[in-house]
Order: sequence, then C-alpha cells, then structure tokens
Amino acid sequence: MAEDPQKGGFLKTLQSVLAAMFGVQSEHRRLEDFSSHKPWRFILMGLAVAVVFVVLVMLLVRWALSLGAV
Repeated sequence: MAEDPQKGGFLKTLQSVLAAMFGVQSEHRRLEDFSSHKPWRFILMGLAVAVVFVVLVMLLVRWALSLGAV
C-alpha cells in the first residue's frame, strides 16, 4: 500500500523538524515539505520538540546541580 504524497507520516514530519532545528535540512527537502504538506503539522511538531528540549535541559541542570550539592 503506497503512502499518499499529501500525507506525511509522523516520523517524516519529526525528521524534517529536527533537521531544520539543527540547520541541516536541504533546500530541496524544505521545498518538498512545504509544497506537499500543511504547515500546521510542522508548527505543532516544532513546538512539541522545543518543549521536550527545554524540559530535558531543565532536568539535566537539576541533575548536575544535585551532584554539586553532595
């Protein structure tokens, strides 16, 4: 069963968002994403990835500070 080109999977959207956040997404891929998908998918995924990143950094800082308190 072939995937509809108008529907990108969750993993493809996540891959595009992560590549864009790290600054390694190719121009071809960016144009492909925004010409074949709705932008709200990338906006929501970007916000979710950003929130997860901030929470992970906060947890890492708390852990590092707890090591210094020993």
